[in-house]
Amino acid sequence: GAEKNESAGFAISGFVRDDSGDVLKGATLTLFEADKQEEIVAQASSDVTGAFLIEEIEFGRSYSLSAEETYCFPSKIENIDTGNENLEIVLERGAVISGIVVTNNDQPVANAEISAPFYRTDENSSRHSHAKVIRRSISAKDGSFEIIRLRKYRVYDLKILTEKYAETVEER
Repeated sequence: GAEKNESAGFAISGFVRDDSGDVLKGATLTLFEADKQEEIVAQASSDVTGAFLIEEIEFGRSYSLSAEETYCFPSKIENIDTGNENLEIVLERGAVISGIVVTNNDQPVANAEISAPFYRTDENSSRHSHAKVIRRSISAKDGSFEIIRLRKYRVYDLKILTEKYAETVEER
């Protein structure tokens, strides 16, 4: 109605970078009302300079903003007020393991499942729980694969499963 239109028209803007300072093009920014995390208010993407602009939002409300990019870990900022200009969002870039799955006579293997299981420690928990997490990839026709959003400075035991070949594990 007309009442909502009068209070709309405010914006939240800023820049998205990774933890080494490089701008992140194509990051997805999602705005939620602070008390209703399941209701998306607006979405935007960062441009080639890392800039984003979310317009036409209501004044006087508190929002939370999540930011995601393919190779980075997602992040959320709580309690953002309308009219907030030049937010600086820094996303941690994850490690990437990439390679090619081949047979013992160097033929590429398509549709192999490559997994990198690891345990994540939850420091926020009173019991320091360890949750098993598995990042996966499926090899392309040329055998290539890429596992993204891994924690840096860890050793991963890759597990490779295929339909026709025996399972092999190689440490990286």
